[in-house]
Amino acid sequence: MLDFTSSSEQQETETRHGQFALRDLLNGIFYYRRLALIVAGSIIGLGILVALLLPPSYSAEARLLPLSAGIYDMQDAGRAPLPGQVLDPGAVANVELQMLDSLELHRDVVRAQLGPAASPAEINAALEKFQSHLHVTKANEANVIQLTYTARDPQQAADALRQLIRRYFESRATVLTSGRVAFLEQQRNAIKRQLDEASARITAYQQQNGIVDIAAQVAGAVAQDDLLRKSKLESDAELADGRRSLSSLSSQAKSVPADIRLYNDNTEAARALGEMQAQLLGLQAKRADLASRFMATSPQVTQLDKQIAALQATITQQKSRARRWPARRRAAPNWRGNSASRGRGWRNSMRSATG
Repeated sequence: MLDFTSSSEQQETETRHGQFALRDLLNGIFYYRRLALIVAGSIIGLGILVALLLPPSYSAEARLLPLSAGIYDMQDAGRAPLPGQVLDPGAVANVELQMLDSLELHRDVVRAQLGPAASPAEINAALEKFQSHLHVTKANEANVIQLTYTARDPQQAADALRQLIRRYFESRATVLTSGRVAFLEQQRNAIKRQLDEASARITAYQQQNGIVDIAAQVAGAVAQDDLLRKSKLESDAELADGRRSLSSLSSQAKSVPADIRLYNDNTEAARALGEMQAQLLGLQAKRADLASRFMATSPQVTQLDKQIAALQATITQQKSRARRWPARRRAAPNWRGNSASRGRGWRNSMRSATG
């Protein structure tokens, strides 16, 4: 059988005690409210007075990223590091953190600030003050070093931190280059020997091939290339003109019949008329060729047009005479005897017309 009477009475007693304590506290605050306000105002006023009387403090901050582990490898180039010699980035960050927090580095900064006339006592006092205002820490989850320097003057804080970082960079450069001077000098001498050998080979090649001035020869080759290009363009233009003339002549040749009747009988007049017609065809072909290359108003084309017109007029005149030939034959029985002299006259007139 379970008894719940004692437990319920105990809970009621605890509730009464809790309510009584809270009521007593509120009653005490109410009765002593003036004293509480005086104490709170005094504390706030004292804080404001201290804040007004004390000068403000400024801090300068900087973050540095350590170098990679491979830069601290002092081995020769081209040789792979051993597995045990590979540096951990965290260890490198710790080393640089110790360098930034070293006493010698801080002493160099203080000496630079005070000047060469400062006494050892002044240097030690300034060194203790400098170290008390400087805080060097490392980020928890990154290899980043954080520096903080506090001072009454913001410019003084920034200058001190800037000078510390500059001295740190100088000391780190000294550490990195101290073991590599000999290696760099060796590499410099090797590269110098390679350059000398290359220069000697170039000189020997120039002497063997008769090269005096490479720049002049290159300029001459470029000028010759330009000349050849211009000649090629001119040849291409002439070739295009020739092709156009050939196409024009081909189109004109298609309209010429395969059989051309030059004369109807064996008389001297008909033979001379056939020669004039053949010469007219030659002049027309020559005119077509010139028209494909020159303008219609050029002297060559106009002179040839005059010759063609004169020859056509002569042919027309001779044709008209040939039509009247049967009537003249019946009227003059001795015409056959004089036909040779007349044919020679026609040929002379044809020659004078063609120039």
